[in-house]
Amino acid sequence: MHGIIENIDVVEGIEQEWHGLTSVQSQEHLNCFENGALDWSVIRNPIYRADGSQVVESITKKGEFTQRPIYEAVTTLKNGDLHNLHICRDTYGEVSNKEFFDVCEILILEFGFNVASIGSVEARKTVFFSLEADSSLFKVKGNDPIYSRVNGLMSHCAGFQGHFYNSATRQVCLNTIRWALKELKKSEQENLLKITFRRTSNVQERIKYAKSIVSSWAANQVAMQEAFEELASKDLSRGDLNMFSIGFSANGGLLSTRALNVANAIRDLAIEGKGNEGKTRYDALNGVTEYYTSKSSEDAGKTFFSSEFGVGAERKERALVALLDDDALNQLCEKGEKLLKNRDRIQSEKLELANSYQL
Repeated sequence: MHGIIENIDVVEGIEQEWHGLTSVQSQEHLNCFENGALDWSVIRNPIYRADGSQVVESITKKGEFTQRPIYEAVTTLKNGDLHNLHICRDTYGEVSNKEFFDVCEILILEFGFNVASIGSVEARKTVFFSLEADSSLFKVKGNDPIYSRVNGLMSHCAGFQGHFYNSATRQVCLNTIRWALKELKKSEQENLLKITFRRTSNVQERIKYAKSIVSSWAANQVAMQEAFEELASKDLSRGDLNMFSIGFSANGGLLSTRALNVANAIRDLAIEGKGNEGKTRYDALNGVTEYYTSKSSEDAGKTFFSSEFGVGAERKERALVALLDDDALNQLCEKGEKLLKNRDRIQSEKLELANSYQL
């Protein structure tokens, strides 16, 4: 694999995804932790110097200097080699892949979900799974099928235990988008899914926890469908689509060539991308999601990571929030128009200057 998807990472799924990195497996294989891509553990090992002494660090505790050992979090590869994930302290409490998957298993056994995709990225630093149920399917405009997924994401770096959230996958083009929560009002967030992982050995508590995930996922799916239907009902002229694409893609006060190229790609995908017509805000959103899902880089590994966990995922969320807000959309269109006029003026001045030197 390439880039952020390293050789020790595995991405398994029920079908080949747009990125081409999926190892296609049966549903039975995916639903069983012992068979799957996350069946490995992380341990904490002391670090020793060449003289055999353990590496320590000096800290101040209650006004007094003391020392504490430093460890490395490692995972064992199939050939027996140890792979270092990160440096950690003695306070580091590792959440195992099995503990994380236990919640997934309850969703499978008790609530009828199945694993659609599972694996690791960043050389096993981050693990994920994505679940679907029969009730995951909904349609926009009556004929545009979309699957809503429950996603689990956990990092093996200290200080982050993981969380669960919703995403949508548009079947006609396999574009994905996380449901944006941080921009919504608190009253709108209460029933939406972004639940922090909770560690418990009590089976009944785990079932109760999983039930809260399912309840939030169902409410979130309704909210997603309503949002997409709203966007599909609102027309967007080609001129406004062009200005939105520019305003959305540009950073700062100048329109760079790279930003203009990205804007043009988003605009063209909104018009000519799979299932798009370039007529509504929904088309504009799908132009953004198609670009950041599969078109932003030639490196499939980097694009996959960005699309699902990184900058691309954040950009898609930002586009959804802006397109749902009339004021935010108008501001982006005005920004795009201003930047384009400024760029044309600068280009014209450069041409006039070049011509004056020729004279």
